[in-house]
Amino acid sequence: MSADRLRATFGASALLAATVPAATVPAAPQSLALTPAGAVVTLRAYALGLMPIDGSFTQFRGRIDYDPAQQSRCKVELVAETASLQFSDASMRAEVLSPSFLDAAAYPTLAYRGECAPRALQGQLTLHGQTHPFTLALTGDAAHLVATGTIDRTAWGITGRRFTVGASVRIQMSVSLPEATRGVLPGLLTGPAR
Repeated sequence: MSADRLRATFGASALLAATVPAATVPAAPQSLALTPAGAVVTLRAYALGLMPIDGSFTQFRGRIDYDPAQQSRCKVELVAETASLQFSDASMRAEVLSPSFLDAAAYPTLAYRGECAPRALQGQLTLHGQTHPFTLALTGDAAHLVATGTIDRTAWGITGRRFTVGASVRIQMSVSLPEATRGVLPGLLTGPAR
């Protein structure tokens, strides 16, 4: 083959390689640790139906395992230390952790285990020694994922102060997504229905 023809062939090959898009490589499965360094777990109830009572857990651990190619393999686990729940008011904290409410001495952890669904997490919440189905709605953006759900605390056997503290308790987990997962986990917000 002549040098001119070799240059022409090489040039055409380089041009073709530059204009044909590379095959898309599916994203690899991701695992995201849920720790206080990158997530926040909170709860909110209302006193007298008007005044918010906000608390946040300072000790918890868990993970989100997500495969963008097979969303049915998505799993979520979270365990929070009940006694790590903090409030701005020390007397409120003492009351919420007492046997009248969460009874942290008898039930030292609360746990959530579930699977991902489009725009939701569906699983089981173990709280106050009882386990019931619990669904959290997912919202967020490329950098954050927020899971929010509301329970009727009386269904979990938490019946203290029924007339002064409402039965509805909002539980929320907010996660800051590391760069490596920013293109993957937000698929939970828009994924196809299963």
